[in-house]
Amino acid sequence: MIYVYCTELRRSALRWWLPVLVAIDLAVLYGRARWWIGIWPQTSVAAQIPAFYFGPFFAALAAWSVGRASRHGTDEQLDAAARPRWQAESLQLAGTVTYGLAVYLVGIVAAAITSTGSAGPGFLWPGYLCLGAATIVGCAAAGHAVGRWSRSRVIAPMFSALVCFVLLGSLGDSLGLIVLTGPPDARVAAWPLVTRLLLAAGAAVVAVAVPRPRFRPRGGRRPRYGRGQAYASAAALAVVVGCLAAYATAGSIQVSRPSPARYPCTNTTPASCVWPDDQKYLPQMSAMMSRLNEIPAGLFTVPPRYYERGLRAPRYQYVDFTVPEGAMWEVATGIAIQIVNATFPNPCAAATDADTAKQIHAQYELGTWLESRLTGAPQPPSVHGGPPGVDIQAIGKLIYTQQGSQLTWVRQRLATLRNTPCA
Repeated sequence: MIYVYCTELRRSALRWWLPVLVAIDLAVLYGRARWWIGIWPQTSVAAQIPAFYFGPFFAALAAWSVGRASRHGTDEQLDAAARPRWQAESLQLAGTVTYGLAVYLVGIVAAAITSTGSAGPGFLWPGYLCLGAATIVGCAAAGHAVGRWSRSRVIAPMFSALVCFVLLGSLGDSLGLIVLTGPPDARVAAWPLVTRLLLAAGAAVVAVAVPRPRFRPRGGRRPRYGRGQAYASAAALAVVVGCLAAYATAGSIQVSRPSPARYPCTNTTPASCVWPDDQKYLPQMSAMMSRLNEIPAGLFTVPPRYYERGLRAPRYQYVDFTVPEGAMWEVATGIAIQIVNATFPNPCAAATDADTAKQIHAQYELGTWLESRLTGAPQPPSVHGGPPGVDIQAIGKLIYTQQGSQLTWVRQRLATLRNTPCA
């Protein structure tokens, strides 16, 4: 069997595509983004994302490869061979999956090497990597099955690739096979991951165990299946139905992660604390806290410490900041909201709608100014939109004026919030 498997690898047309596939893997890994470098959960997700592209490709390739016997006119020889046909097709599918996982592994190794120098404690998260492997295996199995059961040499590969692409892109959080980001406060849930692995394995079993349709030759009888084949097909289908039921009811692949007992914080006052996985952001956080200290005391009520989401109790999950894709502006937004809310903890309802609009507008402007002061720059072009009615460009220019001019502008907004008549 090993000799036949090695022969299958040598005969596969994929061996000529390996350099191209590796180049695509690395292009997706480094071309999509590089903010994941130095963060192990994000590095693991980045290494898994190429499976989204490889899945449909290997589905089409498996559908094409399984039709090789028909193209070469060896169908009858395989049916009459001493070994069952499913063994030969199992090796054929195994060869396709081997090439897919080999290319996938190259990207994983590259991602690990890239993050090793700057990442904190830990290593790649196996859960995310297993998701990508399950996607490649499942798509290849689906393509193999479609190629076996279809008589078309062109439509089968195209249909297999299209179905896998649509499914991978349309499944929601609870049924998703691919994740796009790995926040530090989330982890891969064990049971949903197991159901995806079982589903991929079950699809592979069905792809080779269920007999392909045998079409009646002209003037002859339709060939019949043996009783053993019928039992094997029924068992394989029952297994896949069970895997589908478990997969559909398992829940989201990502769940909340317990907060660590210790986590790094900046050596500043106020301080900012992050997950150990995100410790590479501490220098930027320290600079942000230093800029906050440049604002004269007494203008705002400044909390003594800020936390990344998930480090504190669940009731703070909509209060604490996040670092989505390494965006410091989003961090500044979370901190600015906390400062404004701490300065005006219990604002009264304004007497009129016009006064309410003035209050909201003043809060938005103060928050935008604080964001720019914390980051030391205007709102970046990558951040689209902003608070309604706020002149983002004007506030971006304001932070480059003298401190006195800025403070005069800030005190006017603070006076609006403090002096608005209550209902």
